[in-house]
Amino acid sequence: NLGNVYQTRGDLDRAEEMCEKSLELFTSMGSKPMVEKVESLIVALRRGGG
Repeated sequence: NLGNVYQTRGDLDRAEEMCEKSLELFTSMGSKPMVEKVESLIVALRRGGG
């Protein structure tokens, strides 16, 4: 997702923002595996960048 792209570029605020949007999308789709994956990435970003 775009969160990974921004993370790679070092723009962690934007990465988290994109991950939050992805989380909303995957939640609305009922895609539990992707929800869990994105939640893990958000936690990693909040802890210091993944």
